Amino acid sequence: MFVLHTSNRAENLIEHLSKILEAPQKDVFAKELFLVQSQGMERWLSQQLADNRGLWANFEYLFPAHFFNQISKKLDLPLE
Repeated sequence: MFVLHTSNRAENLIEHLSKILEAPQKDVFAKELFLVQSQGMERWLSQQLADNRGLWANFEYLFPAHFFNQISKKLDLPLE
């Protein structure tokens, strides 16, 4: 499922994301996927989640181009 969360403050997003990640998952071994805009955001997000949760593992960050390429492959759409 694709869910978009927005805010004008990154701290609010981290707090909200931490609450979402506390909920038990159906498959505890499934990777969490995140769409990020830059490597800096990737690192900052990892650090914040590790600080908030004590441990942060089994995740994958995707940049927009890679994310949409994966979606098009799964939908079997031709790339132009």
